Amino acid sequence: MISRMKPQEASAKGWTSVRRILSLLTCWAVLAVTCAASGAVTRFALSPDLVRLMPGETCRFVVAPVPRSLDEGGAVTEPSAPAPRVVEWSVNEIPGGGPESGVITADGVYTAPATMPPVTEISIRATLDTDPARYLWATVTWGKRRPQYYPMQWWPKLNYMRSPHGIAFDPNDGTLLITDQGRGLLYRIARDGALLGKMSPPGGLKGPRASAVAANGDALVADGDVGRVWRFDREGKLTGSFGESGEGPGKLNRPHGIAVGRGGRIYVVDVDNRCVHVFDPAGKLLFEWGKPGTGPGQFNDPHGIAVDPNGDIFVCEYDGARCQKFTPEGEHILTFAQRVVGSGHIYHGLGCDFRGNVYLVGRDTSRWVSVVAKYNNEGSFITAIRMPRVGWRSFFPQEVAIDQAGRAYATETGGTAGVSVFAPDAASRSPVAAQGLATACAGVIPVVVVRRADLKEAARLVQAFLDAFVAGKHADAVAYYADLSGEHRTQFEGELADLTKQFQPSRVASLGPARKNQWDQERIEVPFRLEGVQAPLGVARLSKDEPPTGWRIERVRMAVVTPADLQEAERIAKAIWEALIAGNYAEAATYWDVPDSERKRVEKGIESWMKELKPTRVTQLGAARQDPLNPQAILVPFKVEGAQTLTMDTRVGRGDPSQKWSFWGTSTR
Repeated sequence: MISRMKPQEASAKGWTSVRRILSLLTCWAVLAVTCAASGAVTRFALSPDLVRLMPGETCRFVVAPVPRSLDEGGAVTEPSAPAPRVVEWSVNEIPGGGPESGVITADGVYTAPATMPPVTEISIRATLDTDPARYLWATVTWGKRRPQYYPMQWWPKLNYMRSPHGIAFDPNDGTLLITDQGRGLLYRIARDGALLGKMSPPGGLKGPRASAVAANGDALVADGDVGRVWRFDREGKLTGSFGESGEGPGKLNRPHGIAVGRGGRIYVVDVDNRCVHVFDPAGKLLFEWGKPGTGPGQFNDPHGIAVDPNGDIFVCEYDGARCQKFTPEGEHILTFAQRVVGSGHIYHGLGCDFRGNVYLVGRDTSRWVSVVAKYNNEGSFITAIRMPRVGWRSFFPQEVAIDQAGRAYATETGGTAGVSVFAPDAASRSPVAAQGLATACAGVIPVVVVRRADLKEAARLVQAFLDAFVAGKHADAVAYYADLSGEHRTQFEGELADLTKQFQPSRVASLGPARKNQWDQERIEVPFRLEGVQAPLGVARLSKDEPPTGWRIERVRMAVVTPADLQEAERIAKAIWEALIAGNYAEAATYWDVPDSERKRVEKGIESWMKELKPTRVTQLGAARQDPLNPQAILVPFKVEGAQTLTMDTRVGRGDPSQKWSFWGTSTR
């Protein structure tokens, strides 16, 4: 760890720091000379690349060669090269820095401001006189806590969207490109979620995963189920495609991630061929790298890919549970964010910002939680953006994109489908970020404060909606819902008609008190009960747009839970725990609501979870009950004794009455 100095201590400790730096450089020089015959390009980094300071402290940053990872034969592959010259030092893109974020001298000595700055994360950048890796970055954080991100808005009311997956910014106008696996479409949307256009080839996209913007402004989308990359112009017209589906060299076998690098090169991550394909701007295959394995340059289900401002490539692995950094030619630089394979930790997607930071979309499938983990350009962990919880689990984001203001946009597929936007605790004060803020703030939904009068209004709206629903006046009921376009309005009326046939309600029996949503304080939930042949329980969720357009219902969930359903939930919960204690993980996995193709992965996650929990005995503490936050789920309370004794609810649920009950997760009390 680097020694931190206050200004008055600098002279006393200066010589010690100089000796440490000289010693470090000497070691790197010896390493470089020893390995000069390898022929690889020397890469450099700032040292230290991550440091925590207090007001008034100083730190000197130096440029030094990066010791390379071991290759498959166990040899270090770092060659020798003279240190490049730094032509400019900057703090948050301001040459030399400033009084608010600290200053840095021509020889790399950074001095923090005398008082705590308004931002908790500072970017140090060295601009070199060489290429590649023209920029080097280091991160400075303040105080005792890590930088924080907070949810600032959520777009669950994108009614035209079913299963958002990939997300990317168009650098030409700041709009967003989002792939929808459920509808087989690529959307162009504005920053406030407004739909600007739809794109698809004849017959639709079969499995769109990720999108990117080509050098000429075309939208590119990786269609995973057909092994092809489609290209659309600015007007959304299909202009071509490239790639050939199949196994083996040059073939695309489930392309998942896509990014555009220097010179317009197109990089495509191939999950099942376990490699990265590189195409020229016209779609001609140039080369590819990677093969199955866990070593440097090898892949275990690669999923996400991103390019930093230097043109370097980052690839994350789903089952490999790590991220690797490569040169534009596919030469391995470093591996970071390593997790234990099979532990339930996976990485699904990633993004890069203009400061070279990497944002990894990570999940812990054994605990049903997820984060977007932020690392700097050298793979040092900075902070984690924690996803909000929705009842028994957190959001499961798919992909992430970062705007010029540092905000993270994450797509979520499933019951909470939408796009979440997270902002750092203070916007970075830089020319680049300031320009990005001016653009990004257009259409941002301000914070909505929920007052008592809003709760009363929400209850009134839900009552009116349900009265129209029970009376079979579906067109009137839709009027209380979030704004819908013509085709989707007609579709939703049909869905309400189907619900009427399914539940056969006769009247609104009760309406629970309106309350703020427990994970999103800008939304209101109103529970209700209907009487009829089947008496469904439900929850209506409402939101309010700005400028004020009034509260609108954005989602209604209904479910029928009978005494027989409660007994079935108890039977399933008991069978699951008996199988888990006996080590019959395959049997336990049969109760999971996942396709057969995911069953083996679930079994591995269960086994990892049980090794940590080490349960010896399970006692049912009470009767099954309906989940108050989700009418489609039942909670069964248990006490699990073992290495970690926990009191928890086992959650059993189903999407609708036509489906069978299955395991949805657990929550610790």
